[in-house]
Amino acid sequence: MLDFSRADCVTFVEQILALALAKNYEQMFATLQRIRYQNGEISFTTRNHYTHADWIPNNSWLLEDVTEEIGGPLCQDMTKTIDRPGFFRKLGVPDHELQNVSAPQTLTIKFIPTASLPKIKNKLQGGEIVSIIQKMPGIFSAHMGFIFRDEYGNVLFRHASSRKETYQVTDEFFDDVIEQLRNSEARVGMAFIRIKANEN
Repeated sequence: MLDFSRADCVTFVEQILALALAKNYEQMFATLQRIRYQNGEISFTTRNHYTHADWIPNNSWLLEDVTEEIGGPLCQDMTKTIDRPGFFRKLGVPDHELQNVSAPQTLTIKFIPTASLPKIKNKLQGGEIVSIIQKMPGIFSAHMGFIFRDEYGNVLFRHASSRKETYQVTDEFFDDVIEQLRNSEARVGMAFIRIKANEN
C-alpha cells in the first residue's frame, strides 16, 4: 500500500500528491488511499485502475482535466470502451466479486496530439499531471508524470521511467518527450490534469 523504495508511473504520481497535501505521515497515508481507491475503499476492484475513467473522476474532489483549457481548438477527441469486468476476469477475479463493478463504458476524452504540443508549451504553469495518450483499445493512458519549470524557465517532465537506460524517477526536457512521441506509433499525444485551487 506504500513503498518509497520503488514506484511505477502511477504510484509515483499518487505518492507525490499525497505527500504534497499532507502535514504528517498519518494524513499522507489516508490521503494516498483516498486518491488510489474509489471512496478510499481498499480492494482490487475499487482501485482507480483507469486514469481517465476512474482516477480523474473519482478524484474530482482534488483534480480536474484541463486539457481543453490548455489546448482549445488544438484538441482532438478519442473514444474507447472501458471493460472493467473483462479486465478483472483476465486477472483471475471471480464473477461473484464483480457484482458491484460497472458494465463496459464508452468514454470520449480530449487530448492534444503530438504535433500540437509545442504550441501549448508556454501555457504549462508547472505542477500539471501529464497523461500520455495511446492508441491501444480499452485504455487511454500509457504513462503519467508531472510538468515542472526549473529556475531557467525550462519545461521538464518528471516521471518514474521504466526505460532500461534510466529505470528511475527522472527529469526530461518537454521538447525531448515530444520528440519521443513523434517516433512512437502507439503514443499519440497528451492530456493534462491540475490540482483544483480549493481542494477539500
